[in-house]
Amino acid sequence: MPSILPMLPKTLQKLLRFRARKPGPNLERFGRDVREVMSTRMWLAITGNLNAVEASRMVLEKQVAAVRAQLACASSLLSGNPVSASRECFDIYQRAVHSNRKRLRKHRRT
Repeated sequence: MPSILPMLPKTLQKLLRFRARKPGPNLERFGRDVREVMSTRMWLAITGNLNAVEASRMVLEKQVAAVRAQLACASSLLSGNPVSASRECFDIYQRAVHSNRKRLRKHRRT
């Protein structure tokens, strides 16, 4: 049976190949990680245990993640691969949130 893929436009071919190659983002895990990081930081602030270092780190991490995501998106777009641009942005935010969650876990136990 012949493949229909060569008859499709190039952009759609790239999209279908990309979707077949990589699994989609795990939004459920990302949501849980975000919720845990936010609740831990709010708990630290409410109890008075949020020090200045953690507060400034929180802001700096958000700024760094935003700049890295913008650069990754622009790089994908300029290299002619617009399909992967959103995935690369999401991956950067997901890694940042996951590392924050792991680092802040020690504060939840105390």
